[in-house]
Amino acid sequence: MKNFFDKFITEKREKLFLDGFVIIKKDDFLYNQEYNSSISAIDKNNENFELQAKQNGTFTLKPNIQQKHKEFFLDNLFKSNIYELSCLIAGQKLFLTNFKHFLTKGFTPQLGWHRDTYFRKKRFHGLIPTAYKLAIYASDVIEKDGCTAFIKGSHRLDFNSKFFDYYLTYFTNRTQKINVKKGDALLFNVNILHNRLKAKKADSTRSVTIYGFALSKFYQQKYFKDQNEIIIDYFNNQLERKITW
Repeated sequence: MKNFFDKFITEKREKLFLDGFVIIKKDDFLYNQEYNSSISAIDKNNENFELQAKQNGTFTLKPNIQQKHKEFFLDNLFKSNIYELSCLIAGQKLFLTNFKHFLTKGFTPQLGWHRDTYFRKKRFHGLIPTAYKLAIYASDVIEKDGCTAFIKGSHRLDFNSKFFDYYLTYFTNRTQKINVKKGDALLFNVNILHNRLKAKKADSTRSVTIYGFALSKFYQQKYFKDQNEIIIDYFNNQLERKITW
């Protein structure tokens, strides 16, 4: 396993700081083909999914299905070493707040440019200080499939104005569309401006599991609802057993 001062880790950490996101190729951690085969089996059963209210055209696992497979999704974080690698790149231990498995198929509208953590009308939305999300892809995703796009460095450029964010997305030359292969991972700062682009093909597929992380256990308590505390407790128990630093 790589260490905190390894060149690979340092370069990824610097890129995460500057750009707000970093791609971790499946060859850089313990890619698990069996894991992706199991994900494919879950994706093939439409009865496992429900329409996600907040994300146009996207389906997520039903709560009971998510609970049923929680060990599978959370154990992979440790078995693949992607959790420990993400902590080393971020420079701090990360604490799970939630996870969701997303599936989009066919023509899908864009989600819209947004930040997951922001300040509007004298109110904070999201976690302060800003933390990270980790996406692990179970399918190849390119622009036609509705890939994620970022405004590079926008996590450090925030005037707490939706109008500034709106114009920034139109007039910047720092937009980067993220093309990934099945098994790749994406770590990003939740304050960065990002978007899920429009899926333009009838055969488009986007299968991805996104894990939310906080910088302290204290923040996990905010997510103790709708039986999510069962998921958090399982993660914390695994964390204590498997990560000794």
